Amino acid sequence: MELSNAKIRYLLVIDDLTHSEAARSIDIAVRLGVARSSTHGMLESLADMGLVHRSPRRSVLLTARGRQLAACYRGQYRTLCSFFQESAGLSPQEAAESAIALLGNLSDGCLEKLCRRTGGQKALSSTFASP
Repeated sequence: MELSNAKIRYLLVIDDLTHSEAARSIDIAVRLGVARSSTHGMLESLADMGLVHRSPRRSVLLTARGRQLAACYRGQYRTLCSFFQESAGLSPQEAAESAIALLGNLSDGCLEKLCRRTGGQKALSSTFASP
């Protein structure tokens, strides 16, 4: 399953915020620096994809599928950030932005080759099977 840059960002932020409890949509919006209405729309989209579960109290949890996908993206994100910082000399901010851009725009096959060449984990196609 390939996601846009924005959906990947949301997925990773929700994963960060939900390790001990459900995340509130306002916390997601603040972390991403976006309007609450933007967050509402994206959460609806992620829910429709089966990646998050929303409660009536405006809290959000990743589904099992969402957690698995977030873990795959997280591993690739870390691999690419490290590569960009260590090999390309980018700042942490530039490395993070570049990693997200690649995750959202390269095919799974291309990501797999890139991550393998940079010493990181396999791409999503090898670790996550969509239904």
